[in-house]
This record gives sequence, C-alpha cells and structure tokens, in this order.
Amino acid sequence: MCLSCGFYNGRQVIDLASSKAKRDARIQAKEERIKNELGVTPEATPTASVEEVKPKAKKAVKKVEAEEEAK
Repeated sequence: MCLSCGFYNGRQVIDLASSKAKRDARIQAKEERIKNELGVTPEATPTASVEEVKPKAKKAVKKVEAEEEAK
C-alpha cells in the first residue's frame, strides 16, 4: 500500500484524507479540553500551543490523581 495515497494495486485501501481529518479533530478537541481544565481561555493566549500547555497539564493530572487517591 502506498503511504502517501492509500492505494494498493489500483484500489483504495485506506482513505487517508478522512483519517487525517479525524486525527486533527481529535487533537483539537484534546487541546481544547486541556485548556478548559487549566482555565486557559483562547482570548488570553491566542497562540498557546500544546507544548506550552503540557507542563501545566501534567501538574493538573497529578493533582487530580492525588485527589482520587485521597478519596
């Protein structure tokens, strides 16, 4: 199978365009969820990337895990 077009032997095996669209939508939803959990608004940080949010997200995850263990 060709990794750039998704065809094998003249037939389409995988629709790479829809796979990429689904992946991009998943990533965008995850970024928005992380920003919402951290209280970061898009207006406050219009150029925030995942790399900028990751350290705060790790702290938030550890905090949630600690709260769950305390229960």
